Amino acid sequence: MPIAFLPSQTMALLFALLCFITSKANAFATSRPLKSAETHRLQSSFLGVVQTPSLLLDDVLRGNSTAASEAVSMLTEVRGTETMEEYLSDMTPPEMNDFPLWARLPGMAKVSRRARQLRLRRLLEISTPTAEDESEDSEESKNKRTRRALFVLIRNIADSDNYSGISEVLSIAKEGCSR
Repeated sequence: MPIAFLPSQTMALLFALLCFITSKANAFATSRPLKSAETHRLQSSFLGVVQTPSLLLDDVLRGNSTAASEAVSMLTEVRGTETMEEYLSDMTPPEMNDFPLWARLPGMAKVSRRARQLRLRRLLEISTPTAEDESEDSEESKNKRTRRALFVLIRNIADSDNYSGISEVLSIAKEGCSR
């Protein structure tokens, strides 16, 4: 049936649907992050785009070792100050029970920020040292040890030549714990 013979209401509905799909496709295309690390660095420095610590960490968790180097240099500049603690607190993922169930599904770390954060939380739980005296262990000291472990992890990622994402690091850590 040719389009010319469709009723005007159907034509209006098709036109609205086409406009909706086009606007969503354009919004998706413009909202996607740039892939090139050099383009990302230029965008950040020349356009004055401020990248939050949590977004920078998400780039690191995706497998971008250049973002890890950028995070380490940013944290090194403010080392020993309250700003460093704030950055690391912003980067620290929420507790395990705060994640949705679908974030635990295999393969979701490739497409979901929360799934990557869940894997980071698991890795931090494995790699964060325990207190020497557990009777005097407070929540603040646990958080401080977690932030320290996060900084060491980011620094090691920045120094790594073959980093490909948080899921691989988590599987290596689990292998090391099972031995």
